[in-house]
Amino acid sequence: MVGQVIDYAKDLSALSYEELEKAILRAEAPDGNGGHPKVGLYEAVTSGRDEINEERFVDSVSRNLERGRFLLLVIGDGMHVGTENITAFVQQHA
Repeated sequence: MVGQVIDYAKDLSALSYEELEKAILRAEAPDGNGGHPKVGLYEAVTSGRDEINEERFVDSVSRNLERGRFLLLVIGDGMHVGTENITAFVQQHA
């Protein structure tokens, strides 16, 4: 499970902002009805607030994708101690 999350992160870090945006717009909407999101990443994050400059937002997301700087969550029910230890080790030595 941890290896799979790291593999997803590797693939995510290879995306440009535009590729990430296209993937988001192709994804199924959270309502589970099979539709696609009506807004892109910037619009979803800002929710119409003007205090976040779009150009700076895109640059920041692009830079963090390129550097592989994002939060990875490994969530499970009844995870083994070994999995928790691996996750803690990866966190300490990122």
